[in-house]
Amino acid sequence: MPELFISCAKEDEESVAKPLRVALQEAGVSVGSNLTLDLGDSLQEVIDEGLKQADYGAVLLTPSFFAKGWTRYDLDDLAKRVMVTNRVVPVWHHVTSEQVARHLPALADQSAAIVDGDDEQMEATVQQILMHVRQPEESALHQQLARVFSMSELQDIAFRFRIEKEAQSKLDLARQVVTDVNRHGRLPELLEFLTMVRPQAGWPARQAPMTKSMYKFSL
Repeated sequence: MPELFISCAKEDEESVAKPLRVALQEAGVSVGSNLTLDLGDSLQEVIDEGLKQADYGAVLLTPSFFAKGWTRYDLDDLAKRVMVTNRVVPVWHHVTSEQVARHLPALADQSAAIVDGDDEQMEATVQQILMHVRQPEESALHQQLARVFSMSELQDIAFRFRIEKEAQSKLDLARQVVTDVNRHGRLPELLEFLTMVRPQAGWPARQAPMTKSMYKFSL
């Protein structure tokens, strides 16, 4: 499963989404298909579809995006996904905080990733997104899984936790395991199991599903 999908207005796909996608891929982020938005689309349904295909989403907030005339329900749902579920990253392009406040007041004062064509700014945005989808402890856990277990053993763990095995490499499968168990509140169960089968590996001790403030394991 890809780490990230990008959703954007149809008009922004080539000029904004494509360069961001390339920059993220060059930084090692696995990016799924772009999901374009047009008049008449349901923003909620598009994001739902994206989150079935990837762990996180980046939604480009641009003049073209806001011109689609989203319903208040769609916009409130987007704000909730950014601030509560923590699985959507807003990326601003050629919009001001005042413009964002008119449509998404809850996000106007939030720290935002910004893409406005500057190479240094693009690099900063990539790093911001990278930090969102890969907290240091997250990366450490899935890398430890890949280091300690063979591919067949990881497949057995995925089967035990009822995870669909879509990954082609050990590292991708390990990341997929960590993502899925945390999303379903089963991280303590996974860590208990890992400690039982490989006690010498020194797994981190966690007593509850992790939150963002605790460096959420949800690559």
